[in-house]
Amino acid sequence: MKSFDRDMAPVAGRLCLGEALARIAPGDLDLIGQAGKAFIDFCRPNGISALALRALKLAGQEACMTPRARELLRCDAIRSAGRNIGLLADLAELAAAFGKAGLAPVALKGPAL
Repeated sequence: MKSFDRDMAPVAGRLCLGEALARIAPGDLDLIGQAGKAFIDFCRPNGISALALRALKLAGQEACMTPRARELLRCDAIRSAGRNIGLLADLAELAAAFGKAGLAPVALKGPAL
């Protein structure tokens, strides 16, 4: 794991927890602000752009990132939402096909879903 990823992983984890508002520390905000695009590049493959953006918005801490970094994070969150909508449509289609065949589909959490 790269040094930046090792530093950013716990920050991202705190952002994505349910109690994110209580867990965003000044050091976290400094790291996010200094990292800029690297923070977005960390969020994107981990699929947490939307969660990170929401946590920062809820905490009123979006200003820790540059406007350009905020826009990149927002665009990635929108792309992710679009992909998820497409995947959910595919899943609904599969579930309907299983239902017509008399089979009860079972969705398991994880990459298989």
